[in-house]
Amino acid sequence: MGPGSDFDLLVDFLPDAHPGLLGVAAMARKLSALLGRRVDLAIKSRP
Repeated sequence: MGPGSDFDLLVDFLPDAHPGLLGVAAMARKLSALLGRRVDLAIKSRP
């Protein structure tokens, strides 16, 4: 992993969870702060 690398994470929310765009952005910011690298989140789609 190079110094400019980021983390790509797949997120699977509970069926009754509705975090919205701002909630997902806040989660990505908090994870970036914790991990010290940029974090890209992908939301798992439901069938």
